[in-house]
Amino acid sequence: MKVPLKIEDVSQKLLDRLNATHDPIFVDVKLEEWAKPLDCINNVKKKIEKDGGKSILGWQIWQNNIADAEFHAVWEDLEGNLVDITPKEGIDIKQIIFVEDSNLKYEGKQIDNVRVNISGNPLVDDLILVSEKNFQFLNNGEKAEGHKLFLTLEEAGYLELLQCIKNDIISMLSKGQNKDNLCFCNSGRSYKDCCGRELGKILNEN
Repeated sequence: MKVPLKIEDVSQKLLDRLNATHDPIFVDVKLEEWAKPLDCINNVKKKIEKDGGKSILGWQIWQNNIADAEFHAVWEDLEGNLVDITPKEGIDIKQIIFVEDSNLKYEGKQIDNVRVNISGNPLVDDLILVSEKNFQFLNNGEKAEGHKLFLTLEEAGYLELLQCIKNDIISMLSKGQNKDNLCFCNSGRSYKDCCGRELGKILNEN
């Protein structure tokens, strides 16, 4: 996923889904050496304890085949400037596109991304479904309350299956393929007549 080059490149369909209280803006990334990836809430909390300011909740925007809004917290300094202090896993960027949303509340539970297919390729819809199921499975019931995840062998197997399907769909998309191309399971049939047909059943198993 990539940060859109311009504000006007952000999917209007995604913005409509968010129905946020603010428009998208660029926010500079200025990392703190102690900040941890995927821990924006605690990173900003620690920054406030050190330097004052406050936490602003909203959505960080990524786009490729999917317009993807990721729940995110940035730091507002004493002059009212927004700064992203949280590192991104595997990438080094200087700015993000951020949509502040005063309606958001963080209550100690993970908040799923909001995803919109902007590719015109129906295979991306399946990728979104698998991603949403993966989140729901990992945050179902008591799992949503714990900081450490304990899974039964059956649950771990199901989670691995979801991840494999997700990776295989991403591989197909990277090759410019769609549902009419041969399925990744090497059955010799098209994806739509093979694993694509079985996807709904798999997603309803747990």
